[in-house]
Amino acid sequence: MRLYEGMFLLDDARCSENFHAATREVHAILEKNQAEVFTAEKWDERKLCYPIKGRSRAVYYLVRFTASAEGLVGIERDGGLNDTILRLLVLRDEQSEKLHKAGLLAVRPGEPGEPIQTLSQRVRAEAPAPAAGRSESGPRRDEGEAEAEAPRGRHRDEYAD
Repeated sequence: MRLYEGMFLLDDARCSENFHAATREVHAILEKNQAEVFTAEKWDERKLCYPIKGRSRAVYYLVRFTASAEGLVGIERDGGLNDTILRLLVLRDEQSEKLHKAGLLAVRPGEPGEPIQTLSQRVRAEAPAPAAGRSESGPRRDEGEAEAEAPRGRHRDEYAD
């Protein structure tokens, strides 16, 4: 059994009607394929860059779980057939596996190490906040500030002295 992170894009119309029913469908798929869920959290509802299955908005739902290789194939198959799940991406969580093997991360209650639930909460708390007066997209540019880029059409090495 390996640790995985699954990002599920859920249909926002169904989530707005009954969010718990939509998440129960995700958990039912995971349980059907013998996956053990450790954490599940709603990230955000966002507009999609392009329509997926005719939808322009989705709810991002992150789940950390363990599963076998056969179970993972079933999760991806069942998730693709489900109408509530627009898209899913499952990645192996190698960093958490290393911490678990070293005894620093407790996946199940009673194991030595820091519980996986508190680890995800601590990572969110340690995330740096944006500096005052600056946007999250990067530093502000003054209107009179000149561009540092070379003009288009020529390679920048041609301007080096």
